[in-house]
Amino acid sequence: EGGEGPGQLAEDVDGVLGDTGLIALYNGRPLAPWAVYLDTDGTEPILLYGQTANHASGAVSVRTTDMEYQEDALEASFSGTGSGQVLISGPGLDLQDYFADGVLSFRVKLDQPSAGPISLQVGNAVLPLEEKLASLVGSGWQSISARLSCFAAESLELSNVQKPFRLHSEAQATVGFGDI
Repeated sequence: EGGEGPGQLAEDVDGVLGDTGLIALYNGRPLAPWAVYLDTDGTEPILLYGQTANHASGAVSVRTTDMEYQEDALEASFSGTGSGQVLISGPGLDLQDYFADGVLSFRVKLDQPSAGPISLQVGNAVLPLEEKLASLVGSGWQSISARLSCFAAESLELSNVQKPFRLHSEAQATVGFGDI
């Protein structure tokens, strides 16, 4: 009844982790200050606002889908009629300290094989995913991770990464993803 608080609490408690260096981008929704966009080469990106978005070019669309609970993931559909991208964008991140040991992890689902290459991009650096994704077709939701050092080092500028996650394809494909 109006008493004093607990006083000084211990800061180091066994089994409780402090700052893990985790940067969450999407967990059931884009986490502030991040946002999901659709883009094609040479056009203005379109913000995903709500449950669905379709790029005017027809090259890419995205909708929410169920992974663990209702609408906690996204499903990107690439039509194969042009270059399409689904990306998470926000303020520039300084990821230089993450280059050696940092990973980009997310969950992914493919019910059907893609008709061609799909790539994962961090900033402007590209990592082909088609082999990894082909091995996961029909396996439900799976976790995959890519070390930042696996991306093309010469094109990876880590001091100001505004697009830390981008799926790109020019081929027909439908890819579910979440927990980024």
